[in-house]
Amino acid sequence: EKSWEELIYDRVFTPLKLTTAGIGPQATLGRIDAPLGHVVVDGKLKAMIGGPEADNPLVISPAGTAHMSVIDFATWGGWMAGLGKRAPFLVKPETMKKLITPVVSMSAASTSSTTVAGAAQYALGWGSTKMAWTDYLVAFHGGSNNMNKAYIWVDTQRDAAIVVMTNVATPNTDDVMQKLAGKLYGSYVKTAK
Repeated sequence: EKSWEELIYDRVFTPLKLTTAGIGPQATLGRIDAPLGHVVVDGKLKAMIGGPEADNPLVISPAGTAHMSVIDFATWGGWMAGLGKRAPFLVKPETMKKLITPVVSMSAASTSSTTVAGAAQYALGWGSTKMAWTDYLVAFHGGSNNMNKAYIWVDTQRDAAIVVMTNVATPNTDDVMQKLAGKLYGSYVKTAK
């Protein structure tokens, strides 16, 4: 048997050539070899050196300790947008569609966390939301360890994905990230089709 860490490397990171992908803090223990996450202490930002306090607890690793560069995140997002119809063929297209098809409806007010960003519908780990810059629902996922934040929107109708990341995970970053995503979508996705 293989651990989930071995499986995610074997079945996702390696086939997609996500060379910066890993588990745990993005910086090596005690080193500054990657962007450091930040927390607010006494009203000031404090960088978190790589170590046990620089990421979510290990017990929730399968749900929240993967990291990668913005380029690798965009590569993964682009592959997701293709619904598994292009290489590498990691899962069947119907499995990909199932992962992002809503299965639960909720009130938008009850889902204002970063994981579903106010989405009124929830799929298997993905929110389904209509953004100010789309005319239809797109798949969304957001993750944070309260030091870093990463958002991804997957638009399967236009075969495109938008990813936005920051190493400062304060509440006011949500609006900034969503506005940036809208500008990127308008500049690169809508004009491309």
